[in-house]
Amino acid sequence: PYCPPSAASHPSNPVGFTPVGTAVASPPASFGVPVHTTPDLDVRGLPDLQDTVALDQSGVRTRVLRPRKKSSPLKWPLILGVVGCFALCTVGTVGYVLYEQVFKPMSALPAEFVIAKVPNLTMIRLDGGRFEMGSPAGEATRESDEYSRTPVELSGPFFMGATEVTNGEYRAVMGNSPATWEARLRNSKNTPVDSVTYEEAVEFCTKLTKLDANRRAGWAYRLPTEAEWEYACRAGSTSPFSCGEQLVYGRTAYFSLDKEIRVKSGLGEADLSKPDLEKNLPYPARSGEANGFGLFEMHGNVREWVVDYYEPGTDGGGKDPTGPATGDYRVVKGGSWQEAAGRCRSAARQGLNPTQRKDDVGFRVVFAPKKP
Repeated sequence: PYCPPSAASHPSNPVGFTPVGTAVASPPASFGVPVHTTPDLDVRGLPDLQDTVALDQSGVRTRVLRPRKKSSPLKWPLILGVVGCFALCTVGTVGYVLYEQVFKPMSALPAEFVIAKVPNLTMIRLDGGRFEMGSPAGEATRESDEYSRTPVELSGPFFMGATEVTNGEYRAVMGNSPATWEARLRNSKNTPVDSVTYEEAVEFCTKLTKLDANRRAGWAYRLPTEAEWEYACRAGSTSPFSCGEQLVYGRTAYFSLDKEIRVKSGLGEADLSKPDLEKNLPYPARSGEANGFGLFEMHGNVREWVVDYYEPGTDGGGKDPTGPATGDYRVVKGGSWQEAAGRCRSAARQGLNPTQRKDDVGFRVVFAPKKP
């Protein structure tokens, strides 16, 4: 390749560039074309110039001294600004998630929320506190395995399902439903799942926790304790039912009117304004009135699993009781469409084999801090 004249030939230009207007020696014949200098280009600022060769349209190679490209003075501030905004947004997002899941005060938790991945599964906030658990000795249809009236204190807040878990909600989490009533009802999607074993109810809670893992760190879905269930059912009441001394079929509960007529307890009656209501079957969630906490069908419809082992004739009480440490049966609460009104009282309880399936047994869930 052709090289420009050396510094020795031009003492006034020690770096070897040819000053403007100075004749340039012709390149070797093998180069093939004459070389010209760029006119009117000041070469005194040599560090800012770049020596290049250009080929014009006529095929003549021209030696060109061009100013070196300089970075825009706005380039680095712009890059730093974009990076800074990204970092700020990232830190802000992480901080918000940590606040919502870990540091958000209990008092700031919502009154209720809906689980997005399980449509219609609404959770109601319960603040906990003191209440009287169990039944007094003179309560109608009281049975010997019930707790005597005793004070209990529950930590809070925690959340409880507004309704019993329905077939639609169960399928959304588990992929199937063991319910025997599902194929026999018109609105089976919104009817409580039945024939669920205790282990299946626990598995549902475990899977629901994974589905809703970003709700709040350190919390999980589970079955309620018997104390939590009764506190939620009573909703501040001390009467046999949260609605008072008596249930009304189709309005405040779904129980067996036929059995109620036979036992004549006086605890349940028909709703004379609804004489055509079907009997002896479960009803869709939210068919009756809610209690004072906004919970539906705490009395009747289907019996509900709780985590406590069943042991008759014992007294609970104290702070956050969880029942016996071991046992062969688990407690079910609330009564069902198969039973007389007395079995649907807030304090009524029964024991059931955890592997047993019953077409009037379902469950509802709690969302609370994980227990150590």
